[in-house]
Amino acid sequence: MKLILVDGQVAMLPSMRSYNPGHELRATIVRYPLLVEALVFLFEAVWDSALPILSTFTGKPDLRRQMLCQC
Repeated sequence: MKLILVDGQVAMLPSMRSYNPGHELRATIVRYPLLVEALVFLFEAVWDSALPILSTFTGKPDLRRQMLCQC
C-alpha cells in the first residue's frame, strides 16, 4: 500500500494509474481528521506486522525486493 502521511494531519494516496499513453499518476489528498486518523492507524498496524527486507546478496534476483524498490 502506498501512503504518505504528513504530521498526522494530511494523507496522500496515489490512485490507480491507467496504462494508456498520456495518463499521468493521480493522487487523493485527505485532510478530514477522522479519515487521516484511520489511515495513521492502518499504517501503524501494517508497520508493526512488517518483516525487514534482508540485506544479504545471494546473487539471485529477489522478486519481492524488486517489487518494493520500484515504488
